[in-house]
Amino acid sequence: MAEPQQAVAPAHPLPASRSDRSWRAVLIVLALGMVAIVVSSLVGAAVLGRADRASFSPVAATQKLGRPAAIVLTSDLGHVTVRTSDETEQVVLRLVDADGALAEAPRARIAQHGTEHDAGGIAVDVAQPGLGLSLPWDEHGVDLELLVPSDLAATMPITATAEVGDLEVLGGSYADLALSSGAGDVTVSDAASSGQVSAAASLGDVELSLAPDAAVTGIDARSETGDVTVSVPGGRRYAVTATADMGEAATAPGIQDPQGPPLIARADMGSVSVTR
Repeated sequence: MAEPQQAVAPAHPLPASRSDRSWRAVLIVLALGMVAIVVSSLVGAAVLGRADRASFSPVAATQKLGRPAAIVLTSDLGHVTVRTSDETEQVVLRLVDADGALAEAPRARIAQHGTEHDAGGIAVDVAQPGLGLSLPWDEHGVDLELLVPSDLAATMPITATAEVGDLEVLGGSYADLALSSGAGDVTVSDAASSGQVSAAASLGDVELSLAPDAAVTGIDARSETGDVTVSVPGGRRYAVTATADMGEAATAPGIQDPQGPPLIARADMGSVSVTR
């Protein structure tokens, strides 16, 4: 007859040593300290954002700028769109929401002054709140839309700069266009020009698509960090210089003509394409 087996008492974990408990306490204190730092940083950023927004007064969402000989528009924050219009007799700057509707009591500073080189020209500087943390229920920045009468656009040089945000020209026929963005893409879509078209981005892509009736005197498209794409009208030829320091550069057949208007397309870090 088999002898009955004796029950084995379950093993008991060794009690934590004083050093283990001390390390746990230290880790808990460090974790709580990090949480406190993060929370205080977020609260401070939110307070800073509120104070920054409060320092800007509400402005009219529609700014009428007359019929200047030239215009220089600078925006520190937000997307900028330039388009022509047959429904206005003077240049109009609109402050709009993301869906294109006029913003309600937008907060901004708009300064208007003369230009250095164009007599009768105006420069318009638009600044918006941009410091600190924006909470979901806070007011948000707006985008800019520059409406130019079609007859005026054909003779008025336009310089537009978006320091942070995309810059876009949609259709229309223009004189000289000088476009630049610090952080954002620069795009020209189906637009014509009888003068010089230049577009530059520090951090973003540059894409120029000229309308079939574009008869530009020169094109200069550059990006420090981003791709450059230039699409020219069929049948026109240019003296193309396409270079990419860190990327590929390609020019479609039938575009190059050393006697044509100059076309410079350059990317420091990105690809370059010149096509029809």
